[in-house]
Amino acid sequence: MKISQKQALLCAVATVALTTATAGQAQQVTPGAVATGGRSVAVGDGATATQLTTTAVGNSADATGSASTAVGADSTASGGNTVAIGVGATASQNNATAIGNTATSSGQSSVAIGYNSAATGNSSTFVGTGAGQGAAGIRSTGLGTGAGSNTTGESNTAIGFSTGQNVVGSRNTALGSSSTGTGVVGDLNSSFGYAAAYQTIGSQNTSMGAYAGQNARSNYGVSVGANSGRYLTGMGNVGIGNLAGTGVAWQCSRR
Repeated sequence: MKISQKQALLCAVATVALTTATAGQAQQVTPGAVATGGRSVAVGDGATATQLTTTAVGNSADATGSASTAVGADSTASGGNTVAIGVGATASQNNATAIGNTATSSGQSSVAIGYNSAATGNSSTFVGTGAGQGAAGIRSTGLGTGAGSNTTGESNTAIGFSTGQNVVGSRNTALGSSSTGTGVVGDLNSSFGYAAAYQTIGSQNTSMGAYAGQNARSNYGVSVGANSGRYLTGMGNVGIGNLAGTGVAWQCSRR
């Protein structure tokens, strides 16, 4: 089978690249690419791989951290052991991973996966389109479209579509969908169920069930059941069952 002159040239380039890689030298596979680190690879116009064992693939891809990998046009991996995959993806701190177009991982050991997702706090993980956007705080986790976005505080967990957004506080947990745990102000709150604990203010409350604990102004409250504990005020209240404790203003005596 005959091959064209262009195909032969491409085969020759590939052979040279493999031989160079074995020798441990840098590879500038395409014109305009720059590979200056040992065992580094740069592929694409303006691609740059400048540290040891770095890989940059895509136009203007930039791998400048040691052992970093940037794949996609305008992707950037600038911290040590970082991975940025996707158009405009950015991983800028050590051990950070950003996968998805415009995904950003700027906290150490943080992970952002999904279009326009963001993990800015150290050891934070956000997975889903827009997950973690605008979130500030370490060790937080968001899984789902928009989960955990625009939050302030550490060690918050949001799982489900649009859960745990606009939270001000730490160690809160939201599991559900459509605004579960969204707008919470306080610490150590747990919400489970569709739109549970929406815009709750207080700490150490537990809401389980669709719409449970919404708009409560309470501490140490427990609401179990659909629509239970909505607009609840006070301390130490317990409501179990559909509509239980809704609108209650009561405070348990604590001795």
